[in-house]
Amino acid sequence: MIYIILAFLIFFGFKTGFWTGIIVSVISLGFVIYKAIPTIYAFLGNSAYGKDDEEKALKFYDKAVATGHSGAAIAITYVLMLMRAGKMDKALTVVNNVIADRKTKIQEKYTAKQYRSLIYFKMGDSEEALQDAYEIFEECKNTTMYGLLGYLKLACDEPIAETLNFCKEAYDYNNEDRDIVDNLVLAYYKNGDLDDAENLAEDLIEMSPKFVEAYYHSALIANAKGDKDKAKELLSHLPDCTRTALTTVSEEEIEDLKKEL
Repeated sequence: MIYIILAFLIFFGFKTGFWTGIIVSVISLGFVIYKAIPTIYAFLGNSAYGKDDEEKALKFYDKAVATGHSGAAIAITYVLMLMRAGKMDKALTVVNNVIADRKTKIQEKYTAKQYRSLIYFKMGDSEEALQDAYEIFEECKNTTMYGLLGYLKLACDEPIAETLNFCKEAYDYNNEDRDIVDNLVLAYYKNGDLDDAENLAEDLIEMSPKFVEAYYHSALIANAKGDKDKAKELLSHLPDCTRTALTTVSEEEIEDLKKEL
């Protein structure tokens, strides 16, 4: 709509006089460039991220958001990049700004709140994270929220029977999402249902062969069943997996399991 208005202004400017048309055109072009700057920075950021240059990508996205008119979509992408880089303090600042912005659409607010819940947990405030997740889930039941709330219930040691039922419900909702599947694997494991956990874990590895959690949780299950050789073999795949700051299994946990084996 804005471009239709600009086109009309340019046409009107030329109709009313040559120099008026030139001035209107220059002003209109400047406005278009001004509006496009965040998108250009985001494009450059995506390009850098695609080349595994995380630092450059974050700089471009920071410039995009710093313009003050990047829009929620670009800001939310920046939040996710910051989270993956482990920059939780900065991510929390940006996500709170998105949530507070009156121009943010309702679905974008839900996405931002989901990220904020995970940020709280990563920053050590598990109680706030879980409370936030419960509140969002009441208003927005989708794949991301089923995965997030299931993960937080497991990580915060909520009653396992209730958590297992929730993870089964999530699996019924979407059995192709790796986080939902992984949550159910871990819930089965914690509940002592090792055969169910093992069968589902095998499916998860096939589904996501670079997923740290799939191999680690499979190794836990194998160890619990007394098959230490299988557990060691599963852990041997971890160096080839993809790890970010959002990976839910720490290096310390992996080393502890290796020592136990």
